[in-house]
Amino acid sequence: MDLPSIYQAILGWPCYAKFMVVPNYAYLKLKLPGPRGVIAVSGDLQQAHSYEEESLNIAMATSQALELQSIWATMIETAPKSSRRKQSAGAFKPTNDTNVVRIDLEDDIFAWKPSDMLGILRQVAEHSLDILPGAKPVKQCLYRFDDKRRKAIGEEITRLLATGFIKEVFHSEWIANPVQVQKKNGASRMCIDYTNLNKACPKVPYPLP
Repeated sequence: MDLPSIYQAILGWPCYAKFMVVPNYAYLKLKLPGPRGVIAVSGDLQQAHSYEEESLNIAMATSQALELQSIWATMIETAPKSSRRKQSAGAFKPTNDTNVVRIDLEDDIFAWKPSDMLGILRQVAEHSLDILPGAKPVKQCLYRFDDKRRKAIGEEITRLLATGFIKEVFHSEWIANPVQVQKKNGASRMCIDYTNLNKACPKVPYPLP
């Protein structure tokens, strides 16, 4: 199988016959004759189960990645030639061969709330912070908020914890405070003060909010 796996080797019946191996699946043991007597190889059920689960995750991630590549290749092949021309930002204008696609809002293809976004496997995509070498971690002092803002921040944190977007971390090297930012419509939005962390990372077009 042309598929990544965590196993270093997979032994089949031809190997068993060649080395005269006697397997015992109930006790997870292999016995075979050696130069100085019988050689016994023992396994661990819990470790084997964890390996099997990890191999399944890798296989699923690889399958999803291949499926996405196939969909992307199909989209490129079926796309109109005019849409393949490189255009500058803000130049997206409908052309004569533009197709209008109608979407039913009742279809289960949109994420209307955070719990609808189930995420992807880490084997497919994983984000990491490219912190500059020699940067010292900064632990911000605790911000004080009034009762109204503290209640709003608490509700937002509870919602993010329930959906699995965040998790509690102990002994963190970097500590940043939540802040309340007012929108144009008067509502407030919770953000994180990543000022110190942004200074410790290289300049990129998309800084942390």
